Amino acid sequence: KNGQATFAPSIWSPKTDALYERFYSRLREHFGDKIDEIYVSMVTDYGEVGYPIGMADWVVAAPYKSPGWWCGDAHARADFRAKMLAAHGDLAALNARWGTNFASPDAIDYPPWTATEGPNFEQLEALPPIARARARHRWLDFAGWYLDSMVDFVGRAVGIVRRHFPTTPLEVKIGFASERVMFGADYPHFVAR
Repeated sequence: KNGQATFAPSIWSPKTDALYERFYSRLREHFGDKIDEIYVSMVTDYGEVGYPIGMADWVVAAPYKSPGWWCGDAHARADFRAKMLAAHGDLAALNARWGTNFASPDAIDYPPWTATEGPNFEQLEALPPIARARARHRWLDFAGWYLDSMVDFVGRAVGIVRRHFPTTPLEVKIGFASERVMFGADYPHFVAR
């Protein structure tokens, strides 16, 4: 968030998946079939699904945690570029949808409102209709990607655990008591997954 690091590993980094693989394989090696149920822990706060917003600061004190857009690492940015290109076909179509003029795929970037919770609606309403629609499309594409990224990570984490514990009941803690986009908790989407 805003160039700061956090205690939570990046959900876009292959190293995070490797960390899960290592932990749950060792858990299996040590306990075998003696485990009756597993809460698949997520990367932040109480092990709940979401980004590092400091919900459990009283339990795990860590610098640089607060609501915000925790997607500044190179893996997240590469994933965003790839997903936006895949969703819209090519760079020309993406530029047309967003009203941008990115010269190359490497230039694709998040919308400007990631320093706040999202677009300023008064500023959006002041834009001409075409520019307003393009700005909204860009924001909605970003917000959808941000939420989908967490859902995808949960799916990967559960898949890793399932490989090591194929018959053990698994649970995922869906918390945060809010579906604010920057929290990363999209409850219906998690249930559907």
